[in-house]
Amino acid sequence: LLSPVPRPAPACSLCALVASPASAGPLFRSARPPPLSVAATLQSPFAAGDGDAVLAHRGQPYGGHDDARRRFDLHLPGACVAGSLPLVVWISGDDWQGGPRADCPVTWLVEHGYAVASIDYRPCTAAVFPAPLEDCREALATLVRDAETWGVDPARICVIGRGAGGHLATLLALCETPGKGTGATPEVTAACAVAAPTHLASLGAAQERAAAAAGRLVGGPIVELREVAREAS
Repeated sequence: LLSPVPRPAPACSLCALVASPASAGPLFRSARPPPLSVAATLQSPFAAGDGDAVLAHRGQPYGGHDDARRRFDLHLPGACVAGSLPLVVWISGDDWQGGPRADCPVTWLVEHGYAVASIDYRPCTAAVFPAPLEDCREALATLVRDAETWGVDPARICVIGRGAGGHLATLLALCETPGKGTGATPEVTAACAVAAPTHLASLGAAQERAAAAAGRLVGGPIVELREVAREAS
C-alpha cells in the first residue's frame, strides 16, 4: 500500500529468519510447513547502503509550540537516495504520559530505506483528552508540511505505537480530523497498534477510577465521563 513501485529492497534480518527458518527438530522434519510469504506493505524501493550513517534531527518543534514535550526526532539515512522515503512515525508512551523520544524501537528501519520519526506529546496529567491526540495531529501536520525539506513522501506514512501510543496511532489513522470531514486522516496510509486499548469504557473497574491511566486521560472517573471515553475510543 505504501510502496506502489514493486521493487523489493534487501530483506532485513527478521524477514530472512521468516523466509528461511532454522532447521526444525526431528519431530517436525516430516511435516514441515512451507516458508511463510512475507508481504512487506511498507517496503521501500530506496535501500540504504551497508554502513551508511543515520542522520538524527532531534528536538524538532511542531505546531509553533516552544515547550519541551511537543517535539519530534527524525532519523534519516545518511546516504543520498533517489526519490522520497516512506515515513514511519512512532508514538511513544504506555499510559498517555508520553515517553523519551530516544526510546524508539523502530529506528532500525532507517537502515532499510525508511525515514523514522519519534514524536512526543503533552502528558494527560497536564492536558486531558483530546490534547494528546491534537498534539499528534500537529506533529504529523508539521512533518507533512516539511516533507520536501526532509525528503519524505507525504503519501506514504505509517503511524505505530505500543500501549497508549498505539491507541493514539489508531485514533490518528481512523478518526475524523477537525475541518477535514469524516474518514481517516488523509496523511496516514497505514497504522500499527501493539497491545493498545481501543475501547476505554470496557477496560474494567480498575481503569474506571480517576487515578487510573484511562481515568487520567479523560480527566476523571470513566463512569462519570463515558461520553468522553467513547470519543477517545
